[in-house]
Parts: sequence; structure tokens; C-alpha cells
Amino acid sequence: MFVKRFLLALLLPLILGASAPYQVAHVIQQDDFAICLKLNNLNQVVGVSEEGNFFWSQGTGFVYFEDVDDLPHLNNSGKVLIRKVGRTDELSFWDPQSGYEKIELPSGQRTAFSLALNDSGCFSTVDAESWLDVKNQYVYQSGQWLKLPNICYITKKMNSEGKLLFTRLDLEACAPALFDPLTNNVNWWELPDSCIALDCSDDQVIIGNTEDRKKGWVLDLNEEQYRSYTNFLPRVINNHQETLGVHPDEEDSHSLFHTFLCNIKTGKMTYVASLIEDKSIRLLRVTDINDKGWICGFGLQGEDIVGVILKPKAPKLP
Repeated sequence: MFVKRFLLALLLPLILGASAPYQVAHVIQQDDFAICLKLNNLNQVVGVSEEGNFFWSQGTGFVYFEDVDDLPHLNNSGKVLIRKVGRTDELSFWDPQSGYEKIELPSGQRTAFSLALNDSGCFSTVDAESWLDVKNQYVYQSGQWLKLPNICYITKKMNSEGKLLFTRLDLEACAPALFDPLTNNVNWWELPDSCIALDCSDDQVIIGNTEDRKKGWVLDLNEEQYRSYTNFLPRVINNHQETLGVHPDEEDSHSLFHTFLCNIKTGKMTYVASLIEDKSIRLLRVTDINDKGWICGFGLQGEDIVGVILKPKAPKLP
């Protein structure tokens, strides 16, 4: 059944005579390989290559970050949040114009797994030797550190208002929640399934997967509507309710690698191989989508693994 779905998604545009909705804007190539993982609204990316984690933009080219184990975070203002691992971790902001800006950790904190970064430069971290040994979680806002209550375990997203998206694990069934660190107010939603929250848009749409990964779901807080999907697991969403994700049968899929684009307003799904018509590149996976509808990912060009940035043929409205 899964193979049939893939073949149908691949062949349907050819059968109907429809053209691919995207075209290749940039091919990002290094000697060994380059994989684009995160894309902002300036069409800048962060990714990984044989030489390590990198930042790339059309004007700047490649910038590599030394001694950085985690994938850097990238926001829509062009700031990159970097964690350098050592006896005591170091956190820094970096951007092409200003370079590095070191961030002092809270007193007594030695580790700083960075979790979420918003466009204002606010972010969350956890003090933990490992994900099984989380001591404290903090939010950094306007040069100040705020310690979060223990309920806020492993935040997934910080929206433009500074609210943190996370999953409540202390209930009978897992539930998505939003926490406002300025007011200490927590809102959560008990849904028909045990749900893990993965991403949210600035217009109050939350997406995720059920705990057993058999269904995807969308929670629209504006319309107070919950929808579930048995054929799609959404993982990333932009502010036009376009999502990237996988089919539930892809059990071994890496959490950053996606095979489908889905518009949750229309329900239209497009398999990754049908996004472009460029025969010189075999698109393998997509990884992120920005608010202009541009998508980053990676594919094969000949025998080389290259990063790609795709742009829609029909530009998105603001």
C-alpha cells in the first residue's frame, strides 16, 4: 500500500499533465556532500557537510562553525544560535554583519542544550548531561535568564510572542501546551489521542504526531478545531499552513527529513519527487519551509549529494 501511494503521488502530475509547483533556486555543493536543514525567510540556510555545520547565503557563501556539535538554530532575522561543547558550554549569537556575540550562562549552569529560537533573539535551553538527566530549563529574553517550571519539558518552538510550545508529559495522555514565561501562564489542550507537539505557526495552528506515530494531527486554536490524519505525519509548518512531513509507514525516517509537502487548508499532498522537473537533480528529502513557501533539502546531482533551495513558481502573498 505504501509503495502504491508513492507511485501514485509520483505519477499523478504526469497523468494529469500538471507541471511541478517548484523550481530550483540554488544548488549548494561541497567536495563531499552538503545537506541543508533549516531555512529562514531571507533564504539563508544552516546545514551540515563533511567539514561540519555551516551557514550559507547567496551574498555570504559558506561560513563554517568550528567545534560545534549541535545543529545551529537560525531565525528569520538572520541570527544563528551556536553551542560549543566544553567543560562548560558556550553559547553565542552569530550573524554575517556583526560576527560573534557571547552569551553568559546562568550562574552554576554547565551545559546548555539550545532548543528553540524566535525572531526576536529569545531562546530556551536545558541544563542537562543528557536528555535523560534534565536539571533545569531556562528562557533567555532581552539579556535576562528566566528559569522555567519543571512542567515545561523540552520545548519544541518559541513563537513570535515568546510563547513556548511543548508537550505535557505529566498527564494521563500526552497533550500539546503553550507556556508564557512572562506571566507563568500555561495553556494545554486534552485531545482525543495522546499527542506529541512538534511545531506551531504564529497564527495559532499547532501540529504534531500521536504518541504511537500512527496518525498526524492539526489543532487550529482560532477555529477551535482538531483534525487527525492517518496518511500523513506533519512535522514542520509555516505561517501559510503549509507543512512538511512523512507517511506513517516510514518508521525509520530521520526526524529532520521529510518526503511530503501538504497544504492543510486544502488537504493537497505532493510527494518530494514531484516538486521539481529539473532532471539534473534527484530530490531525496526536504527539511524546512519558510513563510514565502521556499523549501530546502538535499538530493543527488550525478553522484554528489548537494543541498538545494526550491522556490515556488507561484509566489506566496505576504
